[in-house]
Amino acid sequence: MKKNLLFYFLLVFFVSNVDLFSQTTLSDTNSTLTDIDTDGDGISDMNDTDANGDGVIDWIANSGLTDANNNGTPDEWEKDTDGDGIADVYDTDANGDGVIDWIANSGLTDANNNGTPDEWEKDTDGDGLADVYDSDANGDGVIDWIANSGLTDANNNGTPDEWEKDTD
Repeated sequence: MKKNLLFYFLLVFFVSNVDLFSQTTLSDTNSTLTDIDTDGDGISDMNDTDANGDGVIDWIANSGLTDANNNGTPDEWEKDTDGDGIADVYDTDANGDGVIDWIANSGLTDANNNGTPDEWEKDTDGDGLADVYDSDANGDGVIDWIANSGLTDANNNGTPDEWEKDTD
């Protein structure tokens, strides 16, 4: 079956002498394949950025975005909420409230507006190392992942007692 299909394809391809990529004939036959030009501007639809001639670039029209000024950039990408000259899509603080947007939208807080969530700056044991980087955040001598795992480390060497048992 596969050999028959391949043979049929090759037969049609060579007998019709059609270039499948340009969709035009390679011979001087009377029949030609032409591209569709919906708006009649002389540019085939497959090469036309505005195939229907409505003034809106096709990829914008088909995306659900709008382009009121027809400059080829979706309005949503040009919006500048805080008026600082930086479009919201590129602005780290689009509303100009002093809080970086990804922090404001994450549910985290940044009371000192330094761009780092307060939760990441917390230093429970006061050793100068933020809890997120501190292996013993509460300073009790037990490494946090062990303390939080339910395992024990009686000699505080950083290896759970269950892993140190010698069964030989």
